[in-house]
Amino acid sequence: MKTKILIVSLFMSTFYACENDVLDKADLSAISATVVWGDESLVESYVNMLYNQIEGWEYRVIDNIADEGRCMYPGFPSNAVVLPGLWNETNTPYPLALWQYGLIRKCNEFFVNIEGQNFDADKIKQLTADVKFLRALFYFELVKRYGAVPLIKVPQTLNDPDLLVSRTSVDECVKFLTDELTEAATMYHETGIIHLKNGRSCEGAALALKAKVLLYYASPLFNAGNDAARWTAASNAAKVVMDMETYSLHGSLSGIFKDPDNDEVIFKKVYRKPERTHGRYSALSPLSTAHGDAGFSYPVQELVDAFPMLNGKDIHEADSGYDPQNPYANRDPRLEATIVTNGSTYLGRTQYT
Repeated sequence: MKTKILIVSLFMSTFYACENDVLDKADLSAISATVVWGDESLVESYVNMLYNQIEGWEYRVIDNIADEGRCMYPGFPSNAVVLPGLWNETNTPYPLALWQYGLIRKCNEFFVNIEGQNFDADKIKQLTADVKFLRALFYFELVKRYGAVPLIKVPQTLNDPDLLVSRTSVDECVKFLTDELTEAATMYHETGIIHLKNGRSCEGAALALKAKVLLYYASPLFNAGNDAARWTAASNAAKVVMDMETYSLHGSLSGIFKDPDNDEVIFKKVYRKPERTHGRYSALSPLSTAHGDAGFSYPVQELVDAFPMLNGKDIHEADSGYDPQNPYANRDPRLEATIVTNGSTYLGRTQYT
């Protein structure tokens, strides 16, 4: 009897041991934070994810605000909110709000977790510069819309005594942004990352964004007293980028888009099939070449008329040479690069509008 009991006990122990091995599985649908921050390639993927979430161009809203185009769908925010004058501090249509604290938190998480990691030193420096640039970019989009915003530099927790952080003054926000971008530019320079054409940041991009921040800070939007020192700071920051002698103007407006790796581009958001597309090609194409939402967004006549003649004169000026019966002849070549007009050659065929 005792022998039988012993055999059963051994069987039960073996069964439970096997069962625990079977059930003790890693979560295949997620990667733990410990694994991510301990793996250099996963940390780089984390930073790539931040790049992917940079906001793109929302033509259906932006064009309407700039009076360059119109969206044909009446219920879209540009028509339902912006044009009727209903856009205000509590009614901001996507994507104009850009309340990007979720992305800012992800940047803050990076800075906390990259500390002490035993990765390649130059790689850590590059990724740190990337995230400094990205966090500054996300904050700049907030500051230029809302002015003073809460400046949160660490990831908050539910145990923090003050989760409702007060706004930081515009002056302090601008100082933070320029300091961060200066540091990022220095890190890029130390690792030899001066000019990249692959959609990532670099020394030139960090310095150019710094110049843009200072330009906004000097503008009437934030400089009601027209402090000349702010204009000088913006000018000096832009001169630093020019003196790099890394960038130059392209000879053709349309050429910028035909050759996206040209030296006029300082920083870009890359769209590439199939990994990332904006789904807007057909929306901006004429009916003859579109395969989808053709005519979703179209230029207004005032935009077309704003392009001058080849001689530099406005089409309404005397002796400009403008012919209403042949309105696109002898016009500034930027018109052809921007607008598909009647008789344009587009995608290998003549377009008739």
